[in-house]
Amino acid sequence: MNITKPKSPGSLQLTSTQFLVTVLLTIFSIIFNFPATFAQTAEVLTEKDGETVAPLQDFQQKTEVEIVDELLSKIQESEQRIKLEFENQIKAIYSLPENEREAERAIITNNLIAKEGEIEYALQDLVKQFPKNADPLIALGNFHDEHGREQDAFKFWTKASEVNPNDPAVWNNLAGYHTHNGGIEKSFQYFEKALSLKPKGWIYYHNFANAVFLFRKDARMHYQLNEQQVFDKAFELYELARKEDPTNFDLAVDIANSYYIVRPYRNDDALKAWDKAATVAVSEEQKQSILIHQARWFLRIENIDKALAAINKVTSPELLTLKKIVKKNILRKRELLKSP
Repeated sequence: MNITKPKSPGSLQLTSTQFLVTVLLTIFSIIFNFPATFAQTAEVLTEKDGETVAPLQDFQQKTEVEIVDELLSKIQESEQRIKLEFENQIKAIYSLPENEREAERAIITNNLIAKEGEIEYALQDLVKQFPKNADPLIALGNFHDEHGREQDAFKFWTKASEVNPNDPAVWNNLAGYHTHNGGIEKSFQYFEKALSLKPKGWIYYHNFANAVFLFRKDARMHYQLNEQQVFDKAFELYELARKEDPTNFDLAVDIANSYYIVRPYRNDDALKAWDKAATVAVSEEQKQSILIHQARWFLRIENIDKALAAINKVTSPELLTLKKIVKKNILRKRELLKSP
């Protein structure tokens, strides 16, 4: 889970060159391909014409929190480069003769596994070197989660919650774990814990809203609400998410799509939600897709003129088949309404 979170408290000033070299040995050798031995790495990091040079010089002036944040950022950048390289190599396979593709795919995949192993090793080293900082634990948990190892992720997130119980990211992640693996009561409790810590970022509210929406029966029991009140609670959380990121198109669409599930239909609210999505749409494709939804909702309230006006604006080739279906339904409804 990629979550924007506030800086963790604390400011342990590190000034020992030898300690820093020890801490950064594995990480720099993996990410920057520095020499692997202590002596060689120390020379690379600390000496150039008798002077201390970057990156060590910069690190000497930073707190533990700043060092960990920067190293995690470097590791994550490296991981993204590895993924992008893998995607490009997979695409390039199709330029090879068909009988060579599977062998090449196997080589590329094995290389990816090896490089991801190095990323995991770097994260493990950070955890060992900074045992009182929760961020490496969260990052290592996220790494396991992204690779389908949920139990390992849970272990590291739980440890992170013990190291820093005031980090909303870890409670959000633990809530997500229980959402997918049973224990929805704990999921609600952990989402509430995350929000009580005043997090910055729409994902916290969005995840909580999704849990309430998807587990409505459990939410009714937990919060002693009826179904309509549960829907209200979910939409309140969605709106808090929107306040955190008002121009997020995907979020706006997710909120608007939720109205398809609500019974009885909230037609006016749904149309307003799609209008809000339209205001943050950037590409023509996004704007065109919204027109389809607006036409459907106008059809639902039997406003045929507005439904036709919306659907007739759709010109994207990718949407023409869907346009044809929706327009056919609109015209059929118009005929039915004309019937005595």
